[in-house]
Amino acid sequence: MKIKDITFKRNICAKAFNLGFKEVGEHLGMSAPAARDLLTEVLEPKEHLRIFKLAIMLNVPWQVILKERPIEESFKTYMEYYIDGAAKWIKVEDINSESKEVKSISGYVIQNPSNLFEDEPEKITGRWVKSYHDYEYFEFHLTRNPVFDEPLIKNILKFFPSTKAVITTFTPLRRNIRSLWVVFDRTPNGYKKLWAELKHRDRTILHWKAT
Repeated sequence: MKIKDITFKRNICAKAFNLGFKEVGEHLGMSAPAARDLLTEVLEPKEHLRIFKLAIMLNVPWQVILKERPIEESFKTYMEYYIDGAAKWIKVEDINSESKEVKSISGYVIQNPSNLFEDEPEKITGRWVKSYHDYEYFEFHLTRNPVFDEPLIKNILKFFPSTKAVITTFTPLRRNIRSLWVVFDRTPNGYKKLWAELKHRDRTILHWKAT
């Protein structure tokens, strides 16, 4: 991600999330040909909101896919989520029902995360990821590692009753942030295919799985 070739970085991230021009275009409100240009040719889009939304889709700080020399100090925050129109503001109680509205990947600012994670501040960010065939997940960006005791697991299952697994893993380019994934099946035992890949990733822990 530190190389200067911006279009290469955009494309490699899109492939990692199984995103084609059609999916990117639908999320950014542009045609598939325009999305293709954004990923392969255009260095800086005329409408900057699109680059912030694209950064959310690709799970990288916005400067990584806009600037040849991104300022790494900026990676500590999720500034791109707070740009007006880039992400949806939502309460944690409404996240599960939001799933039916998501076609590929959507970003959120969660206004009351302490209702689920008691030590979190008043706002954190997260994403619905539904771009894979076998599974989907909601990814919370946490400021600290929660204590995975029985009450927390019960609380997660209360908010997300169809959960198949709860996983924490590192967040790319953001060393001090932990991603917590609440994973769901799209095909029978789909979450197991995800775990087969994730278990080889550094600092990844499976905290709970359905029996």
